[in-house]
Amino acid sequence: MPPGPPQQPTQDAPEPLAPPTQGGREACLWLGLACLLGLIRFLDLGSWSLWLDEALTWADAHHGDNYNWPGYALVRWTVELLGQGPSEFSLRLLPALAGWLGIPAAWWALQPWIGGRRAALVALLVALSPWEVYWSQTARFYTMVQLTSLLGTGFVLRGLLRDSIPTACLGLGVAALGAFLQLQAVIVGVALAFGPALAWLLLKKWEPSGEGFGPRGAAQLPARVVGSLVALALLSGLGVLPWALDVFRKYSEVKQDPPLASLLHLVRSTAYYLTPALSVAALIGALVIGRSRDVRGCVLLGIVVCGVGCLALAGTFARASAQYGLSFMPFVCALALWVTSLPPLSSRRGLRLAVVAVLCAPLLAGLALYFTTQHGQRPRWKEAYEYVGSLRAEQDLVLGMQAPVGEFYLVPGATDLRHPELIRWCDRSRPRAWRAAVKTEKTVWVVVRPDFLTEWEPKAREAFEGFLRESCRLQRRFPVRQEGRDLDVEVYRYR
Repeated sequence: MPPGPPQQPTQDAPEPLAPPTQGGREACLWLGLACLLGLIRFLDLGSWSLWLDEALTWADAHHGDNYNWPGYALVRWTVELLGQGPSEFSLRLLPALAGWLGIPAAWWALQPWIGGRRAALVALLVALSPWEVYWSQTARFYTMVQLTSLLGTGFVLRGLLRDSIPTACLGLGVAALGAFLQLQAVIVGVALAFGPALAWLLLKKWEPSGEGFGPRGAAQLPARVVGSLVALALLSGLGVLPWALDVFRKYSEVKQDPPLASLLHLVRSTAYYLTPALSVAALIGALVIGRSRDVRGCVLLGIVVCGVGCLALAGTFARASAQYGLSFMPFVCALALWVTSLPPLSSRRGLRLAVVAVLCAPLLAGLALYFTTQHGQRPRWKEAYEYVGSLRAEQDLVLGMQAPVGEFYLVPGATDLRHPELIRWCDRSRPRAWRAAVKTEKTVWVVVRPDFLTEWEPKAREAFEGFLRESCRLQRRFPVRQEGRDLDVEVYRYR
């Protein structure tokens, strides 16, 4: 019997998701360029001063009782492997390597979902982001979490494409392993589980009725895989929730802020690191996705929305900052590139390249400033404390903000930096430390970052500023020119 005409897909027989096809050669060129430019993470890696959290990384690698001990152990082993003692370079090498590996990982994770070319452009934006470079050059674990998140994302998205529950659940497990590096990996796991579910619900709500419509969006997502991700997240949550809440409680005791102030800090810090061009493009991309009911875009948008929601919820209990959402940067870049789906951009290569250029230009300008006038976007603590160390007498007292950093630079071999002996703390939790110091007959050196004084209680701040103004001499200022942030450090001398 001769075969009949091919059947057209109907509303009851939706087409399954299939990997998008895009120019492989062009994608390889963009990805190669991204990986090459991403090597800038290793430029001046040891030039910038450590700041408080980096000094505490070295301290906790020896004396800390931390839930995320793997990150500290890896950093310590890297320093010991290099064999020259702790330095800015050795402490930051592993985060920088993880940051660079995140570039091809972003392409690998998103390539089957959004196409090779667009995924390679996402990798390019990640490579050029000053925000990504900053955390790649910081002795913390944010880029490591981003790397595990991207590996997990790759498996989750492939599980959705292949209708494979084991693959998707494996991805969720890989992403969740990042919680042993930083707790915010839990947020990534929640977003990867509930983002596709949110997209499925929205697409089902938007479902058209009647004949003549194309394949239904909700039906293109394998419901059993989406449901399995949600079920696995809920079951895992029952086991890890007490542990996660305990860790978060300890964090909130240290980083306690009023809910409104915390949320404003999250918004300001995020707006600072996401350029206006990238933010506007991502917003337009989200609108394009909503209008077109694009399945793939809705999943990515759902992941971002869930991540932002979790960060905002956490911010009502403790200070939330932009770096806790670093893992979502590739997803934001993917949303921004969705504007190229608009006609006539979708059919004209020159216009698409113009959009990419508009997105990349502010990032390149930011990198130029980062490596020049902005001094790596770090206060010059090293220079300030070493200046004091070169002039102080043995009996002089040193009073300073971020005392563990001063201890790191002035006491070679010190590891218990949370309890500095040479440098006396002077911060908002110890606003009267200077009073005890001046009661001695010793010369007192004071190292301050004036911008930190805005966090002090008004009376304590007024008294301390009066002491600096009326009783001390400004010895030297170490400025950093960065718009929107005062990173200057000042050194005063009393007597």
